[in-house]
Amino acid sequence: MLDKAILSHLRQSETLKQKLTCYADSLAIFNQSAPPDTDDFWTRGPQYPRIVFTLDTQDDAARAVGGKLLIDVQCQSGKDIPEDFEAIVREWVDGCFFSDGGNTMAAQWQESKYFTEPTDSVCGVTLIFTLLAFPTLTIKDPDIIERINTWTATAFPDLFVLGKSALPDTWRPSKNQAAVYWRVSEVKPAGWIPDTHQTIWRTATLKGHVFAADISTATVLADEIIHRLDSARRLVRPGETQIMVNRANSVDAGADALHTGQITVEATFGRIIPRPASELLNNIHYT
Repeated sequence: MLDKAILSHLRQSETLKQKLTCYADSLAIFNQSAPPDTDDFWTRGPQYPRIVFTLDTQDDAARAVGGKLLIDVQCQSGKDIPEDFEAIVREWVDGCFFSDGGNTMAAQWQESKYFTEPTDSVCGVTLIFTLLAFPTLTIKDPDIIERINTWTATAFPDLFVLGKSALPDTWRPSKNQAAVYWRVSEVKPAGWIPDTHQTIWRTATLKGHVFAADISTATVLADEIIHRLDSARRLVRPGETQIMVNRANSVDAGADALHTGQITVEATFGRIIPRPASELLNNIHYT
């Protein structure tokens, strides 16, 4: 489950190791709920500050799966400063990719809400992160995403291709590591190639999401991907229709990498129209 990757990532923060209390010889970070204050496994001493996080996945029409990650930092009133923890946790989690097998989600900070519980002398902050998934959004004939994922992995062997490359349990873009995610956003008649009795022509709009250390690096990488697609002209696989990818490709440097994607590719291909078999003529007479 993704909660294991999130728990592991939070426990790897050196800053949190210095600030959080411990439970059963581990950092006091819990999934869903913390043990009661009377639990014998609490290390002698303070039981705060501690962290409790909740993972809530849900359906999302635009990206198939999404959700929320809520991280509560609970502090002892008068001793700890929630604002300090808010900055630490936000920087540590925002922009991270969490994976479990073939399931990957990216966390994007949305807002932080401070709270106080006077009866328990507890204060703190709840950080709310939006989770975005990376499902395979493609078509069947041809499987365009599988085709462009394979091309991207071959053309850029050092690049993570979401849906094809296996990401670590926890990953974030760095100076030496970037990733790309491809999806089909629309399929429509090609228009610039006339249909025939036997073949119809379709154009699929592909969106490419490039994740890099900064916007400048992502823009340069996106431009290089477009340049190589224009040079390749077609994505070819023996026995299958060719996909033309050099007609109208573009890069929007200001587009949001997680939600929108900076790359737009128009991929055009032909589909054979199946015709029902005619009734055979079994008896032919002529004079």
